[in-house]
Amino acid sequence: MFKQLAIIAGLGLLATEISAQAFEGKVKNGKAEEPALVMVYNYPETIVENALIAKFADKQLTGTLTKESFRLYPDVVVDEISKSKLDYYFKLEGNGKKRIPKQRFI
Repeated sequence: MFKQLAIIAGLGLLATEISAQAFEGKVKNGKAEEPALVMVYNYPETIVENALIAKFADKQLTGTLTKESFRLYPDVVVDEISKSKLDYYFKLEGNGKKRIPKQRFI
């Protein structure tokens, strides 16, 4: 029950943050730096991660965790973003002392 409430709360927080400012940044993937979409949330990292996982679980999609700590969803259609199949990489990082997570999309 507690887990379900935490997921619902995380999704609610994610929904309120939908209008978050996103900006283009760089992310190191292996040895190369690639452009990425960066979003900063004012919530603990675990809440953002659980909301992200729950969002994809609702769409019956499962991801894998890479050795570089990226969560990979290969050949996925996310209607809100694109109608074609894309590979989605997500990585949560703390942001300095405040530990505000950054969400990076490649």
